[in-house]
Amino acid sequence: MKATLLSFSLLLISIQLAAADKGIISGKVVEQVGVLPIPSAVIAVYSAGADQPIITAPTDENGTFKISALKYGTYRIKVNYIGFTTLVIDDIVLNDKDPEKRLGTLKLVADQTSLQEVTIAAEKPLIQYAADMMTYNVGQSILSEGSTASDILRNVPMVEVDLDGNASISGKRNTRIFIDGKPSDYMT
Repeated sequence: MKATLLSFSLLLISIQLAAADKGIISGKVVEQVGVLPIPSAVIAVYSAGADQPIITAPTDENGTFKISALKYGTYRIKVNYIGFTTLVIDDIVLNDKDPEKRLGTLKLVADQTSLQEVTIAAEKPLIQYAADMMTYNVGQSILSEGSTASDILRNVPMVEVDLDGNASISGKRNTRIFIDGKPSDYMT
């Protein structure tokens, strides 16, 4: 009986020692304007004077976070989210008198970086297929420069051009050729 009581007492003491010197930092991250919660903002916890975080954690869907099992000491946190400036809070002290720091609502300011210029570029594919037609974009072909219409058509898949310059598609002579989206009687 004494051995069981002694074992139980040692277990309780070890649990208390394991829980000792552990602190918690918690808070909520919101937008400064509109005060909407910011889910998935990154909370990075640094030991005082350290360059690398000791732990990082995302905020939940309500913008809240709770980082526990921190040893007593002095910490700095950085709150990051794309499109917002980084918020830094220094000198967060966790000790036996104040083991939990509730930082409250942390407001991130939208980043006001403006772009000088935006370039959007797109190219049409060389061949586009639709239900009843195939479009060959000549401007995308390297062979189109300095070539005649007959030369270009000879390089289009499924198009055959005979010696007289008449075009057929998959052997069918009853075809219609469009140039710049307009019907053409050329080579039909």
